[in-house]
Amino acid sequence: MRALVTGGAGYIGAHLVADLLTAGHDVVVLDDLSHGSTDDLARAQAIASRRAEFVLGRVGDPLRARAALAGVDVVFHLAAEKHVGESVRRPGHYFSRNVGEMAVLLREMNDAGVRRMVYSSSAAVYGPGAPGPIPETAALRPGSPYGATKQMGEQMLADMTRHAGWSAVSLRYFNPVGAHPSGRLGESPERANSLVARVLRALLCVDCPLTVFGTDYDTSDGSCVRDFVHVNDVSQAHLAALAALDAPGHRVYNVGTGHGHSVREVLAVCAEIAGRPVPHRLGARRAGDAPVAVADCSKMARELGFSAQHDLTAMLASAWVWAKKRRDAVCGETSAARPRGRGVEYAGLPVANSDVGLAK
Repeated sequence: MRALVTGGAGYIGAHLVADLLTAGHDVVVLDDLSHGSTDDLARAQAIASRRAEFVLGRVGDPLRARAALAGVDVVFHLAAEKHVGESVRRPGHYFSRNVGEMAVLLREMNDAGVRRMVYSSSAAVYGPGAPGPIPETAALRPGSPYGATKQMGEQMLADMTRHAGWSAVSLRYFNPVGAHPSGRLGESPERANSLVARVLRALLCVDCPLTVFGTDYDTSDGSCVRDFVHVNDVSQAHLAALAALDAPGHRVYNVGTGHGHSVREVLAVCAEIAGRPVPHRLGARRAGDAPVAVADCSKMARELGFSAQHDLTAMLASAWVWAKKRRDAVCGETSAARPRGRGVEYAGLPVANSDVGLAK
């Protein structure tokens, strides 16, 4: 199988690339490097001892999308803007990137005869106040522009399956955390803005205290409760989803563990793993944050035989191992600038289809 992974140089995308290559599939990565890193993509290739083709560009660039789709059997669409708080401040940007550019990709796929997609959706489609554990049948009431863009993406896929004979799966991620078990790949705490990334920065750097956003939620300790899921489980969920593409239609699955953990519980487990408390301060709630978001994962287990395998301690321990290796980068040392230009190599990765021209 030849697979295109959009956003394949990102945190989840690089883990998926490693797993696809390890499983023997041919992989093309389309990424504009606005959030991803060719260093992470190189690490994914090293883990699998195989190479992927790399196309530099945005999914909304028809020429780059067309080039990346050549000979592809299935698309894993992960490229997106993904921060709830930022989406509240910049809704137009999120609609343009997450919806407008996805529409371009769907058109190019359809024209190329590529009509199978596994889509990176989000638990943010459920919105604040959703009952928990949340089944896929729960009402969709996104509380942020980010969540709204993910719901729109799912609707576009539902229409493609209904009217154009596509097969598609939407995976509603809860909160991916952790690092590859090899210790060679993980979320870069110096770039990421997730809770765990901010906890790791606080542990590693003296000038990076963590802010706990909201301490008056109706939860056991007043902080938000989330369903954290290991990034390798998220990656494996994509491979499991391939079985659901055998027949036309749009299928939706939650990807989580079914267990909720509060922000303060995450701090306590990280403190135990690191052997010291996490420096933090208390702050106000953030716009768009739900008090509780925990997945009902029974549908994917029942229909595809997939269940997450890692508990919270294993997730956070793997993240800590990875973060310690990146202490210098996390605490402010800059890495060498990467060259950009036609025909160059990015961290040993060939830029495919260079005749099309690189995105600016």
